[in-house]
Amino acid sequence: METTAAKAGPAVTPSTEAVGKWLDEAQAVFRSELGRSAELIGKAESAARAALASAGYTGIAPETDWAGLPHDWVALLARARRMTFMVYALRSEQKKAESSRAETESILHYIGDDTQLGAFYSALGILAYDRSEYAESLRRYAKALPYANRLADGYLKATILQNEGNVWSELGQYARAIDGYTAAAAAAEHSEDASAPLIRASILMNLAAVYQDYKQLDSARDFYRKALAVCDLSDYPIMHSKIVAGLGTVEKLSGNYSAARALLDDALRLKRLGGDRAGAPFCGFQLALCARKCGDYTAAAEYLADAEVEAREIDHKRWLAQVLIERGRLLAAGEWSGRDPAEARRAYEAAIECSRTIDYKDTAAHAYEALADLHEESGDPAAALKALREANTHRLAFHEAEAERKLASLRALHEVEAAREETARERARSERLERLLEDKNAFLSIAAHDLKNPLSALITLVRSMEEERAVPEDITTGLREIGSSVSHMFAIVSNLLDLSRYESEDLAPQLSECDLSSVLYFAAEALMPAARAKNIELSFSFPADEIPFRADATMLRQIVDNLVSNALKFSPPDTTVEVSLSRRDDRWRFAVRDDGPGIELPEQKKLFKRFGRTANRPTGGEHSTGLGLAIVKRLADMHGAFAGVRSAPGGGSVFHIDFPA
Repeated sequence: METTAAKAGPAVTPSTEAVGKWLDEAQAVFRSELGRSAELIGKAESAARAALASAGYTGIAPETDWAGLPHDWVALLARARRMTFMVYALRSEQKKAESSRAETESILHYIGDDTQLGAFYSALGILAYDRSEYAESLRRYAKALPYANRLADGYLKATILQNEGNVWSELGQYARAIDGYTAAAAAAEHSEDASAPLIRASILMNLAAVYQDYKQLDSARDFYRKALAVCDLSDYPIMHSKIVAGLGTVEKLSGNYSAARALLDDALRLKRLGGDRAGAPFCGFQLALCARKCGDYTAAAEYLADAEVEAREIDHKRWLAQVLIERGRLLAAGEWSGRDPAEARRAYEAAIECSRTIDYKDTAAHAYEALADLHEESGDPAAALKALREANTHRLAFHEAEAERKLASLRALHEVEAAREETARERARSERLERLLEDKNAFLSIAAHDLKNPLSALITLVRSMEEERAVPEDITTGLREIGSSVSHMFAIVSNLLDLSRYESEDLAPQLSECDLSSVLYFAAEALMPAARAKNIELSFSFPADEIPFRADATMLRQIVDNLVSNALKFSPPDTTVEVSLSRRDDRWRFAVRDDGPGIELPEQKKLFKRFGRTANRPTGGEHSTGLGLAIVKRLADMHGAFAGVRSAPGGGSVFHIDFPA
């Protein structure tokens, strides 16, 4: 019977719903099955690229028009790219990550998803951390953090803060690491993400490890136990094994060898269950140490045999060398029935060969020292001396390498601190630019309001005077109004220029010796004509003696002019403005009291700020720019003085400057 091969039909493009489900599944198994997760992410990304290719997308380019592509597929590609990037970061696949960085960043910024952008920059931080570029790593985490702060869910914030803590821990800055981990744990507490308990367990484990390095074993034990209690870790055997192994190590360091064996046995089982092939030899090695301390040499030998096999299977030279040294010590132990000095020597020599392969000088030094002890016990002092010389050579090389490593850490720390200072300066510059922008907007508001009206009046007056029928009386009145409007505009511009000049970082007071009392008195007395024009009595109370003071006399006169002018401006006719200078403990208080309407407490907060106007209006039709008191405060600050006010509605106001005595 003849058969006919079926012809393959056109490939069916999956729906956006199907691709979304693949990514959801990949997210769900991201921590427990990274390989499976990566497979699903790759499948989803290929589908999204195929769909976008049919719409004309060929890859990232300067002219890429994301808005011209199907938004649902763009969003799926963005999610897949970000997850792919995180896989690269976790696998430390630097080249793949860097080659895909531009496209990932471009599409994520187009989508504008804070969660994805925060996770992306956090992944960039992980890559920099893996390259030991700690300053760059912290910069990237700092870039990720604002995205996390804008989110209601603290899961991403916890992840970023934990990663920052890892950097500080690597640099030996344990206090900062603890602060970072503590802040991360607090953020995880406020997260509703399903994985939040898991990351909290990870954070607590990191805190425990820091305290373990600190040799604060009680605190380390407490945090490991909290990590175990925070969530059900049964679906995450690798993390579960790390926490249990850490707790077992703490018990070993505390001398509780039986308890340590029980915990490390459980950790070894979990590591094998979760496929943590690199962690299994570590547990076997620690178990052997505990068993030997308990006098159970047979069990110790079995642990070491298994650990050696597992280390060889993954070609983990470092752990293999450690296991071989411990095996040699066990075989050389006089109290064990299985003692075999010749086999012990072969184990030490194998460990030395392993250490030479990985250039791990400290391990080699331990192996040579153990070999020297064995030669000495065997009655071969020449061989023992030769082994000791080799041990010292390797020990010296190890200490030199350690010194270089610590120096590199110090350089990295210096770089980190420099980067933090630069970030702080950039933040200060940014805040200053924001203030300047606010000032510009306020000035534009004033220009639109305060300058527009007098300018309109000026135009109207000038046009009317240009008409031939204008009579002399109209011209005289018009000129008077023009003069008033021009004076008001001049005051606004002058105050703005003064404030800008006084706030310049380069401007400093021109200090010289002067009599504080005389400078302030004569500056206030110069305003007598303005007081008489409103029928206001200007009274003075000043000390008769000179008060030596170092100050910029011009700036002091401007302080007095602004404060007294304000008092006259807001005081009704037939009232009194009192100007005084008196001693108050360790300061001299210059005060200006008026009988004006007073100022409500909420409005007092506006005073001494740029454009800080209250609801009060001048009583004689004068103009107010809202800048005078800001100038007063700035000039007072430059002299180490304090500007303040006391006022109540209907009770007048007292503005004062406290100069240091």
